[in-house]
Amino acid sequence: MKFRVFIITVIAALSLNSKLHSSAAAGGEQEQAPHIAKSSLMLPSVIDKVWNLSNKGLDDKGLNVVVGYLKTNHKVQIRQIDLSHNNFTFNGLRSLVPWLPDNLTYFNASHNNLNDNSAKLIINQLGKALVTLNLSYNNLTDDTSDHLIKSFGRHKFTGLRNLDLSGNEFSPTGIDALTASKPANLEKFILDDPKMLHFQLRHIDALSFGKTIITLIVFIFMVHIL
Repeated sequence: MKFRVFIITVIAALSLNSKLHSSAAAGGEQEQAPHIAKSSLMLPSVIDKVWNLSNKGLDDKGLNVVVGYLKTNHKVQIRQIDLSHNNFTFNGLRSLVPWLPDNLTYFNASHNNLNDNSAKLIINQLGKALVTLNLSYNNLTDDTSDHLIKSFGRHKFTGLRNLDLSGNEFSPTGIDALTASKPANLEKFILDDPKMLHFQLRHIDALSFGKTIITLIVFIFMVHIL
């Protein structure tokens, strides 16, 4: 009887640990924001060279409002655009990028839901005149680092001075490769510390194992008491 209770206890503990992991993963995802209606989004004037659209709740549909504005205003003189802290993905970005000017010098899309295809699109189409590029805290992986390294080799970012890729999903190997390929023109290159990343990964694994063991011990102790 006690053996059966023990087996049930182990299964319950493992199930509880799995739920804890699921909750932690869900907590890291950005909450879906409603798209912004055209009437509530105040866009800059066509003569404004600096566009600040940070933290406007823009998802893919909201970003299409910006695209519509650019399509109907061909005299737009954007040189810098800040789209950070919104909620759009590659689908919204690919509709926007073709309408941005070739001489854009500043592009900030940090804290969104962008993937490797998003980074490749930006690198391929906006790399000519960019001085500052910020893609931090998205969902970029080593696929982006490989593509970026190739672009460095082709001297595509000769004017780039500031690049922020921190808070993404690069492996320590990917970070090391990016660091080794850093072009001389880059003055500020922000990446996660690969040594710290190794430590965090080990810490997470140890913490997960520790929680499982503690949970099992507590359940076994309670079974013996009962």
